[in-house]
Amino acid sequence: MVKNIFDTRKLLIIHASAVLINGEALLFLGKSGTGKSTVCQLLRPYATQIADDWVYLMPCDDNRWRMASADARKFYTLSEQQLANLVLTPVNTILSLSQAKEFALARLNDMTVCRCLVNAFYEVWPNINADRNLGRAVFPWIASLARMVPGYELSFTRSKNLFSFLVKEIDMAFD
Repeated sequence: MVKNIFDTRKLLIIHASAVLINGEALLFLGKSGTGKSTVCQLLRPYATQIADDWVYLMPCDDNRWRMASADARKFYTLSEQQLANLVLTPVNTILSLSQAKEFALARLNDMTVCRCLVNAFYEVWPNINADRNLGRAVFPWIASLARMVPGYELSFTRSKNLFSFLVKEIDMAFD
């Protein structure tokens, strides 16, 4: 059996997309077809897309969580060299997505953010059939991430006004 990347590196893999704004990442969560790629495209004039499908998440020594794109790699294990070559970006905000006729943003409590992250964890193919021991091992790490990084439910419409809406609603330096 292939040893899970979490067992060897404490590196989580989740189904998400992400953009880079001012050196920090906004993570977008949601099942396939929810609009993660669409949101990244809408933000393209203001942000750089850094992940489209899979994201590595890793706690760091400075009490921050960092992410790296796993899109091109999709490795279930990483060598020391591959780990050293990851470009880790601090995670600023987690947004769970849904499409709607109007923009809306609601702060999520830690438990709901945790649930969204667990769902994103189990949407990655190597984790789908993971045994209970992996789930038990991963859960405290996911809960830590949910407590440390603010999460929101973002209802969005396909509009170029998404960025200005987020700037107004999220306490993040977007300059």
